[in-house]
Amino acid sequence: DLVWYSSIISFVQKHSNESFLHSWEVSRESNRKLLFYNSIKTKFESEPYLSLERNLTKRIAQIRSASHSLNIELGRFEKYRKSGFSLEKERLCPYCNTSDLVSLELLSELPHYERITEDEPHFLLKCPLYEDLRARLPEVAYPRLAVVRLRHLFKPSADDAIDPVRQTAIYLEKAFSRRQEFIRDAVPSIYSH
Repeated sequence: DLVWYSSIISFVQKHSNESFLHSWEVSRESNRKLLFYNSIKTKFESEPYLSLERNLTKRIAQIRSASHSLNIELGRFEKYRKSGFSLEKERLCPYCNTSDLVSLELLSELPHYERITEDEPHFLLKCPLYEDLRARLPEVAYPRLAVVRLRHLFKPSADDAIDPVRQTAIYLEKAFSRRQEFIRDAVPSIYSH
């Protein structure tokens, strides 16, 4: 009787877990806001960055979950969608695109003009505003920034300690701070709402 009961419990637990994981996968993959998250999170498991200091954990959680101030996220808000042409509405990088909104709007009408979106991969890997910060990263973390396999920035490989993840978090802390200073000092007319 006890063996039968134990096997029923085991069966229910197994199928409950499978059902949950399937539901998690479907809802995660069908949410457009989670494009970046889906590129770095492939398995349901605890993440190593959760053991970092609170401020570093917060920065990584923000970039992973699109709870940040990059224009890819700000452009989702009604406040910006109602406005006229703006860097936020168009989700453009404030550093890589001209701050002259009239010129930018005219350029955007050209057939081969490619505007630079301020999304997570651009912020982490490409934007020249943060190149010196990327270059100062220790060797354990910098090669990870040079490759497009972003999930390795947030999860150490089997032979790594937590240090590359910590270095990614420190980079995020400095890059977000620099972005805030740049917006405040270099483009105040664009960002004064």
